[in-house]
Amino acid sequence: MRVWGLASLVVAMGLVASAKAAPLDVKQVPAGATWVVHVDVDAIRASTVVQKAYAQCREKHKDAVEKALAKVREHAGLDLEKDLHGITLFGPKLGEHKGAMIVWATVDQKVISERVKKAPDFKVTAYGPYQVASWTHKGKMGQHPAAGAFWKSEATVLSDSPECVQLALDVLDGKKPALEAKGLLAHPPAGATVVAHATGIADAKLPAKCPVPKQIESVGLVMGESEGQSFLRVRVVTKTPEVAGQIKAIVEGGKALAQLRHLGDAAATKIIDQLKVSVSDKTVTVGFKAPAADVWDHIQKVIKEIKAMHGHHAKKPAGKPAPEKK
Repeated sequence: MRVWGLASLVVAMGLVASAKAAPLDVKQVPAGATWVVHVDVDAIRASTVVQKAYAQCREKHKDAVEKALAKVREHAGLDLEKDLHGITLFGPKLGEHKGAMIVWATVDQKVISERVKKAPDFKVTAYGPYQVASWTHKGKMGQHPAAGAFWKSEATVLSDSPECVQLALDVLDGKKPALEAKGLLAHPPAGATVVAHATGIADAKLPAKCPVPKQIESVGLVMGESEGQSFLRVRVVTKTPEVAGQIKAIVEGGKALAQLRHLGDAAATKIIDQLKVSVSDKTVTVGFKAPAADVWDHIQKVIKEIKAMHGHHAKKPAGKPAPEKK
């Protein structure tokens, strides 16, 4: 799909305000989906790390942040700091521009409807109690078909096709079968900000030519913060135990490099040591858990190192002045 710019905007903005929680509910995802990504914006707002990052961003870029928030309020009748609760994305197959996005937010439906009506090729099709709109979206990346509908007052469904929107509406209404909860999708922990799962990776037509995905059956990920602890859990199912062992070795190698880079830094070493990796037959499990305050301090330290490194590369030694032309 190509209509998910709002999702990346939300994650980038961070946002800090309190609101009702919007955790993943797989009953809202079609049974045929092979990949799912859910962003719980309310959980993001409650994150210590995000709160500090957002406060820092507002302090350094106050005017830019205010303009961005005002633009969204104008175009969508949506206050990102309180009205947006979560985003659910899913599709039938990786590597294909098919799927849908459900934006869990209180929006001004009239404002959005009036703006969409001005788009090229706009038309509306009645689907049960819903009005499914379709149009041609034109942007910096070119143009492509788009479709959408409001689900009651709770959500907006967006996709590349009216058919995908209709399927999503039917699942939300309980008229079509929903995805069966498995793996990390079954019981996401409290405070999960991002939950994702994808199957059929080995058979997907991905743009990158890296051979690794061809050896992976599925990947699951959950990350977030709960009771002051930041956490991450990744589960990778490979085709063979040998591949699982190789992935474990890669992760452990990266961990060793990080430890070497921060040799002598007890705080950084303590954070890095929290990364654990294990293998069981064809499954690789990576886990991480550490105090959110410590994670934030480490992030700040890494950012300073990156800035210093870029600053060093940006400084070019002064060369000899060019000889004057006679």
